[in-house]
Amino acid sequence: MNPPGGTARWPLAIAAAATILVVSCDRQPAPTRPSASFSAPAPTTTRTQENVDLTRAESALVGLAREKGTSPTDVGLSVARQANGHVVYIWESGSAQFCFAQVAVEGATRQLACGHPQSKPRPASYLTAVFGPGIGFAGRYVVLAADPGGKVTSVRYEGKELTWSFIRRMSPAATGRDIYYITLPDRVQGWLDVTLLVGDQQKADRLWLGK
Repeated sequence: MNPPGGTARWPLAIAAAATILVVSCDRQPAPTRPSASFSAPAPTTTRTQENVDLTRAESALVGLAREKGTSPTDVGLSVARQANGHVVYIWESGSAQFCFAQVAVEGATRQLACGHPQSKPRPASYLTAVFGPGIGFAGRYVVLAADPGGKVTSVRYEGKELTWSFIRRMSPAATGRDIYYITLPDRVQGWLDVTLLVGDQQKADRLWLGK
């Protein structure tokens, strides 16, 4: 559904094309994490992570991504959220696809979706929803991209600050946008209010979550 007064609904079609997959976790080696070839700003909030070993989950996911032709670049996988025995990963493939997966910590991949992040923000906005809003194994979420030049400093829904994290900066080939993961409350709809730092000024922006 389009936002009120808007001209486009922004989430990537890849979210609707997500593939549900269950795989063995014992066949692939653990992924390596080479240093990034471009810099990204440090996360602006703190995530609470469960103290568990994610080697099996990451090994299984990297093996599956390789089979699907969406292996991570040298930057590797980014953990977006870990909760309820599941981990949400985001990465960029060698073909500049933007990928999202939900993985059980014991190694079973529950969902994997990839696509080219070509959607654009509405006029005068920096924000695009690229995955979600949705309900995942780790809770409700939306993954948003902020255009270069805008750094998220606050995310609110109905006046209340939400839990959110900066995840990574995509390469120039994949739009160069900053990626954020927002944990949503139950039954969320309408507008998400986002404050960005643009240059040395705070800018109010909004993201439509639907009805």
